[in-house]
Amino acid sequence: MPLFSCPLCKVGDRRWQGHTVHESMHCYTLYGLQIASALECPELRPGQSRAPDVTIRYGAVSADPNPSGSVIARTDGPDAYLLEIPGVARFRIASGREIVIDRQPQAEDAAVRLFLLGSACGALLHQRGITPIHGSAVGVDAGEGGGAIIFCGPQGHGKSTLAGAFAALGHPLLSDDVCALTLDGDGVWLYPAFPRLNLLPDAVERLAVDVGNSADVQPYTGKHLVPITHFSAEPTRLLAVYELHPAPVETISLRPLSGFEQLTSLMGNTYRVQFAKEMGHAARHFAALERIARHIRVIRVERPVAAYLLDKLVAAISADVKGFSHEWHE
Repeated sequence: MPLFSCPLCKVGDRRWQGHTVHESMHCYTLYGLQIASALECPELRPGQSRAPDVTIRYGAVSADPNPSGSVIARTDGPDAYLLEIPGVARFRIASGREIVIDRQPQAEDAAVRLFLLGSACGALLHQRGITPIHGSAVGVDAGEGGGAIIFCGPQGHGKSTLAGAFAALGHPLLSDDVCALTLDGDGVWLYPAFPRLNLLPDAVERLAVDVGNSADVQPYTGKHLVPITHFSAEPTRLLAVYELHPAPVETISLRPLSGFEQLTSLMGNTYRVQFAKEMGHAARHFAALERIARHIRVIRVERPVAAYLLDKLVAAISADVKGFSHEWHE
C-alpha cells in the first residue's frame, strides 16, 4: 500500500495545519479528499503524495464520564464530535481535518474500519459542509460527460442490490452506503467512495455473486464486502435520487417528488442527520438540501413487498433516466 511521504523532507515527522503527519502513514483518496491514515484501509483507493486534507491517527480520546454500555455520539467542544463504540474504539472527529482513534485492545481492524469509514467519516463530512446522503450511487449514460443516480431507502430496501445490478450491466459504481455531495454554479457533484459493495447474503444470492468461502464479512452487519471492478473515481454530476419503497402494490411505479416532499425525502435520507443537528449545522444542512433540490430530481419508487422484481426495477429506472437525462445537456 502506498505510503504518505513529505515532498519537503525525507525523514521524521512534519507539521501540517497543526497536526503531526508521519511518513509511515497510508495514503488514500476518499470523497475527493486526500487521507493520511495510521490504520491500513485496504478498501480505499490509493492517494497522492501531497499534504493530506484529513489525518487519521491513533491517540487518547477521553471516555464518556457516564458510560451506558451503548453507542455514544455527542459533541466534544466547539468543533469536535465524539463517537464511542463499546468494545471497538472511541473516535474524536475535529474540524473536518482529523480523526483520532482510541481503539480497544481486543478490537479487530475490520470492526474499527467499519465505524471509521461509516459514522466517523459521516461526522467529518458534516463538519466540512459536504452533504452525505445514505444511499448507493452508479454512473449512467446521460449524454456528454454522463451523470450519477443514487438509490436511497432504509436498510433492507435494496439500495446495494440495485447498485450491484446496474454495475453488472456495465454502469460504474460510485459509492455504496454514503454518497458525498457538493454544489457549485453548475449543479450538484457526487464524489466517489471506494470500489466495494456491502451485500447481505440474500443480495449475494439475488445477484449471483460468487463469494466462495470468503471471510471478508463485516462484523456486526453480516454483510459481504464485495470488490467491484467497474468503478469510476471521477466526480460525477448528480441527476436524480431514487427513493425505494416496498409497498402493498402489484406493479412498480415511479413518482417524481417536488416541493416539501422532495426536501423531506432528502432530509430523511441524509446520512447521520442527527450529527448535523447536534453540531449546530442544522440550518446550513437544510440550506444545502434546498439548493441541491433545485438541481436534481427525486423520484419515489414503489415495488411490491412480496417480490423484489430486480430486473423490472432496473428496466423502469433505466427508462426514466433516458426520459430526462437529455435535459441536462441541452
